[in-house]
Amino acid sequence: MPIPKKPLALNLPGIEVTPALADALGKEWPLTISKGTIYSASGGKLVLAVTDQRGTTVYGLNGSAITGGASDLFPIWKDNPEVPGLKLSMWLTQYGNDIFEALGAAGWVVHSSAPEQTS
Repeated sequence: MPIPKKPLALNLPGIEVTPALADALGKEWPLTISKGTIYSASGGKLVLAVTDQRGTTVYGLNGSAITGGASDLFPIWKDNPEVPGLKLSMWLTQYGNDIFEALGAAGWVVHSSAPEQTS
């Protein structure tokens, strides 16, 4: 049985990411899931929320998110088929950081929410 995670207060808006976005950016989709939403959270945390038939899981895209209560991304991170033992490049972290930095510079006000992780 997994250890329950404490809820993270996420900042809105979120950024939906999909394989189509990866294609548009000339990147390889690094995950085994078909879409997710990147959120920033307090303390420099960056997370990926994934909702499926079991509920919503919040995965950490950086170390502070994982130590802050988010689930480890490893189970949904694709293996690199060209280099056994390694994973594909996780460009989503830099992408999310860049977008949220640009939103802050443009004067966007973020709103806090506390979605519950259900799995």
